[in-house]
Amino acid sequence: MLDFFIHEPKRRKISAAPFRDRVVHHALCNVIEPRFERLFIADSYANRRGKGTHRAIDRLQQFAQRDRYGLRADIVKHFPSIDHRILRATLARVVPEADLLALIDRIIGSGAGVLDDEYAMTYFPGDDLLAACRPRGLPIGNLSSTTTSPDASPLPSWMPASTAG
Repeated sequence: MLDFFIHEPKRRKISAAPFRDRVVHHALCNVIEPRFERLFIADSYANRRGKGTHRAIDRLQQFAQRDRYGLRADIVKHFPSIDHRILRATLARVVPEADLLALIDRIIGSGAGVLDDEYAMTYFPGDDLLAACRPRGLPIGNLSSTTTSPDASPLPSWMPASTAG
């Protein structure tokens, strides 16, 4: 993996997989992406076909005309903090095939330790002392990282319901 840093808008470590790995990532995403697409809310725009920044801005303007207040949120250190065990369990609910899960395990495992220097461990209720030993982090810059990580968070599924009305 080739690692480099970008500084727009903030410092981020980018990891580019070798070409042959990227071909595998694309093949995997072609198979699993439609399954996740059905789960995403309509107002999720990042890394989705037919969506993107311009459509997100158009939608934001619609909300701004309708609603007086809005919440701007960012998940700090999202990619470095992703727990491999939790991610794998989440993905297994949508991808039950053993052969695809084995490939996903290899891809997730290839990111172990890549972002360790980018994340200070945060403990949550229910974590034990071994929580710090669990592999964490998905390299930023791979298609498989951006395709699989949104489903690791419950945020998209509950937010619209809580803001409706």
